Amino acid sequence: MRRTTMLELKRSQKRGIKIREGGEQDIKTFFRLMTTTCKRQQTSPSPTTESAMLEIWKAFHPTGRIRLSVAEYETGPVAAAVCLCFGERVTFWKKGWSGEHRERHPNQMVMFDAIRWSQSQGYKFFDCAAMNHDTAVNLLNGKPLSETQKKARDFFLLGYGGTPTLLPESKVYISSPALRF
Repeated sequence: MRRTTMLELKRSQKRGIKIREGGEQDIKTFFRLMTTTCKRQQTSPSPTTESAMLEIWKAFHPTGRIRLSVAEYETGPVAAAVCLCFGERVTFWKKGWSGEHRERHPNQMVMFDAIRWSQSQGYKFFDCAAMNHDTAVNLLNGKPLSETQKKARDFFLLGYGGTPTLLPESKVYISSPALRF
């Protein structure tokens, strides 16, 4: 874990951020936080509706394969994250932040809670779902990150340790020799 990440986690605790496990009643809050983040990042939310997020919750929750972590300050929820569980792996799937209380580091606490929870449940892998390909290649080749890469989402995630893994490129196999030609 990066030293600055550890310091931010300690500050977060001292500055009053509390983490709790969320439930179905928190899906609306999570979706609001996620869409607020999407607006800041000028992207579209996925899933695109609160009802779609609720359906995902209902599909995964009965088997215990979803976790919603909510970071709160005195005024209520300020950040949240959803993790999905597959086999031995927990995937840090979606997160949202109100944009408030940056100095209290609520995102760091949400991420740390997800990692700590996955370990306590016996999962072997914690996956952050995606990383910029060039950032992963630089890290795997021992090259320094550019200033742009240091300002991206990946740099935040790398603060918790771990190593990127390059997956094979997608390919389509056409079984018919005539069509394959």
